[in-house]
Amino acid sequence: MTLSPTFETLANWCKTPVDTVMLDTLPRMIRSELSVRSFGIKLHSSERLEEDFQRYGFAFVVAGSGHLYEDRREWHVQAPAVLHHRAGHHYRQIPDPSWDEFYITFSESFRPVLEQPPWNLFKTPVFNLHDAQFMLDHFRRLFDLFQTIPRFGAVDRFDLEATELLLDLAAQLRVDVQTPNDVLSQVRHYLESHYLEKIDYAATAARFGFSLRHLRRQWQQQYHEPPSRYVLKLQMDQAQYLLSHTDMRIGEIADLLQFADALYFSRKFRQYTGLPPSEFRAMPRNPSAGGKY
Repeated sequence: MTLSPTFETLANWCKTPVDTVMLDTLPRMIRSELSVRSFGIKLHSSERLEEDFQRYGFAFVVAGSGHLYEDRREWHVQAPAVLHHRAGHHYRQIPDPSWDEFYITFSESFRPVLEQPPWNLFKTPVFNLHDAQFMLDHFRRLFDLFQTIPRFGAVDRFDLEATELLLDLAAQLRVDVQTPNDVLSQVRHYLESHYLEKIDYAATAARFGFSLRHLRRQWQQQYHEPPSRYVLKLQMDQAQYLLSHTDMRIGEIADLLQFADALYFSRKFRQYTGLPPSEFRAMPRNPSAGGKY
């Protein structure tokens, strides 16, 4: 079996497989519906599993192949792939001849969460992935966090990183249904409709099935700038229009465009246009040119 070079590095960090570690009894500072119950790592595993699952879990197969049976239906597994174990189903898991996996199970509170977007994309027991790099990146961070447990707050950070992993997985599944341009166009339209509000980029990313990290990466690849820079352009274009066509005070414009104060707005406006707002407003301009000078 050929190992991914990235996972070989992780295997070297682990030295040996990580037997199932129970986290559900450890105290949390933050209450979360996505609290991790347990996790573990199997390397070169030929172990056959058969059981009725009482909780929800994910096994991330990064090398190897085999079969998964959910109730009586068979699914072929070829790395990179994700196995989704759902409560109330019977599973047989058969590596052929072996595979490497990182697995996570979640608390019982995960059940109602699955009915809500973006988690309701997890409708089948096996997901074949085109891009597994995001998965491996998360594994590295999860393994690093595992090594800090039971340090104060480490379990909460582990929960958050596992949530980020599932958000990126949901984004990958969404991309399989829609092209990346389709999803990013929806995000762009949302930003264009809400740039006069205080934008929570993490919440916006989750709204469209992304983690914040994954949204920034995909947006940068498509538009060659971060989403915050795109929003700044929208704000600056609107500021130019308001300075050219209204008598609003600079402080009022700054407040409308969600800037902390007029001074910060003026500094950003000058960086964008090359002029402070007062000089921009005083400049003669062609009425047909809108706010541009």
